[in-house]
Amino acid sequence: MPLSEQRQELYCAIGEAITSWAAVEDRLADIFAYFVTGDGNSFPAKAAFHAVVNFREKLAMTDDAAEWRITGADLARWKTIFGTLGGLATQRNKIVHFTLIRSRRLPRQRTSRYYLSPSLQNVTAHMRGVEPPKLSAKDITQRAQGFRTLATDLSEFAVAIGATPQEPLPEFLAQLERNRSRGHAARGVI
Repeated sequence: MPLSEQRQELYCAIGEAITSWAAVEDRLADIFAYFVTGDGNSFPAKAAFHAVVNFREKLAMTDDAAEWRITGADLARWKTIFGTLGGLATQRNKIVHFTLIRSRRLPRQRTSRYYLSPSLQNVTAHMRGVEPPKLSAKDITQRAQGFRTLATDLSEFAVAIGATPQEPLPEFLAQLERNRSRGHAARGVI
């Protein structure tokens, strides 16, 4: 059965938000690697970063490492970014942990409405005496834009502190190729 246009729009917005958030985590991995090793392209540091599943833990360990690597205006800028990361992580969690809810058609409506909201099984969210949040495709798309802006801010910060060069991708790809030519890929090390 084909999906309704509204459900397609909602699912597209969810995909956009999730992939936009992935860019945030990728940039944060560069910064973590730099804070820990002085090299934003350190594969062992990035492997350690990605071994941690919980984002709040990744953020906490990056913040702890920042205290050792940077000072002054750079640390103040990091603390601002750190606060933004925490707030947007909450928004990201709503998108990935909420469930699709279909509202029943009212007599004058031609179709049902779809949105993301806490699962009906999440009794705490529904018993607080306030209406749980309902995220529409527009809401989710706005959050995705915020994630992309944050990824850009992280990229600019990484360049400013020397964690990554102005154009990190060519150097990263060159490092991957060097590692492959040394046989690291065959052992599972990229």
